[in-house]
Amino acid sequence: MKTDHLKAINPDTRKLVNVLEFIKDVGINYKEKGKEPICPSCNKQMKVYGYTSPALTTRFMHISDSTNCLLSTSSKRHNIFTEADYDHSKGILLRNSFCNEDIVTETYAVAHALCNRRLTVTEYHLMIMIADRRDLWSLSGLTLEVLPYLFVLLIDFKKDSSAYKGNTKRSYTYRFILHKPKKETINTLWKHSQDCFLTRVFVGGHFHGKTIQNPATNNVIKWKISDEKYESARLKHQWISANFINKLMKYCH
Repeated sequence: MKTDHLKAINPDTRKLVNVLEFIKDVGINYKEKGKEPICPSCNKQMKVYGYTSPALTTRFMHISDSTNCLLSTSSKRHNIFTEADYDHSKGILLRNSFCNEDIVTETYAVAHALCNRRLTVTEYHLMIMIADRRDLWSLSGLTLEVLPYLFVLLIDFKKDSSAYKGNTKRSYTYRFILHKPKKETINTLWKHSQDCFLTRVFVGGHFHGKTIQNPATNNVIKWKISDEKYESARLKHQWISANFINKLMKYCH
């Protein structure tokens, strides 16, 4: 049976699972039980498609309109990839190269640093799923080193609830925006990284769409590509436990 890589949330365990794991845990009669799988991006209910037909690819699908969901191929959120240059012959090779414990950990460590040291396993996995759904691995010239700067462009970083007590609590929802020379495609992010940088904007609320500034200086904060401030995290990730790395690896295949 051929299955899609997209995973969903098991409503009982709240864990990300593939279709076969979901059916094993919940059962094919999940609808009668009222236990529909949940999209990890938009939190809407999903359904299992193609499970009983050997001629179809078994996968999770949205039940209702999903044009605003980041995991939907019809979503217009990532228009920056529409005009990009692709090399599909190398995409599979890059995806396979990524599935290495050192690469997965280093990529996470840099993305974690970019996100002010607040990046969950689920968010990291969501980035990977979006990259898979849109075949971003086939972007022409893409290298493993630049993946963290590409990954953080893929999702919104949600505001933490009042119940969260950690030191890295998010007070608002934000997303990263790529700034590049006009008429250049996303490929310039790694071809001419010196001409690119990232900023953050507010998502939702009174300041929706506005660029986030340093409250002390009122200057726009810029995240420069391959800045040593973030790149140093690539080799300084001893703080990441073996158990956490196992979780990262589980979600990368």
